[in-house]
Order: sequence, then structure tokens, then C-alpha cells
Amino acid sequence: MPKRVIDLRAGATPLLDIVSYARRGPERAVRGQSQSPKLDGIYRAQRRGDSRRTRERAEAVAGELRKDELRVEAGKAKLLETRKQVQQGWWAISDLLVAEGRAELAIQVRRFAAQMPPARTDRESIAEELRSHALEARAREGPPVR
Repeated sequence: MPKRVIDLRAGATPLLDIVSYARRGPERAVRGQSQSPKLDGIYRAQRRGDSRRTRERAEAVAGELRKDELRVEAGKAKLLETRKQVQQGWWAISDLLVAEGRAELAIQVRRFAAQMPPARTDRESIAEELRSHALEARAREGPPVR
């Protein structure tokens, strides 16, 4: 079977344009990662449960949750726009794979795109964790006794 020769000039194929965008775009988002990178010291302190910064942020978010006033962070709109572009890119790749007769791989690409975690800011992720811990604690306590 002869090897396909790919024209690497800009705009040669839609697939290469998408791959090129994926390389230029926010790498973490394209790979489906939603956590922001942390400085090494913050990361290490967080891993051992000794991060003052993380504790202060969690306490601030918990206070907002108690008041039912979780504020929206400034970068939320950009985060959602980036997620939309990333999803569109993965769907375009899937469509190209279907056109090339690689339907099985296209299904895997769509599954990957569909299973990406929701686009959340750091504060939203903290709030979700706090809610999850609260629900687990209530479940362990059982129903209220009368």
C-alpha cells in the first residue's frame, strides 16, 4: 500500500489547520485538562495538605456558598469561549476522520470530547469539591433523629 504524502503548507488541508490550531491554542484545554498550573512550592504544600493559600481560598469560597453568593470570576467568559473552540476542533477532527473512512477512531474522538470535564474556574472547582464533601458527610451521618 503506497504511503500518503501530506502537503505541509499552510492551509493544505482542514485537518492540518485544526491540528495547527490545537498546537497554538491553550494546550491544557485541548487535552481536556481543567486544572490551572501551580507553582512548585504551592503544589507541594497542597499535596501534603499544608497550603495556606489553598485553605484561604477554600474558606473564602465556603463563605460565599453559605451566603449563596458564589461570585463569577473575570475569566469565566474566556474559559467558556476556549472550551467551545476546543469542542468544535475535536468535532471537526471527528468529521474528517469519518470522511476518511475511520469511523471507529471518529467515535473515540467524539467520546473523548464528550467526556471532557466541565469548564470551571478554580473557584468553581473548589465550590464543587466543598459541595461534594458536604453531601458525603450528610450521607454518612444518616437521616436526622427525632
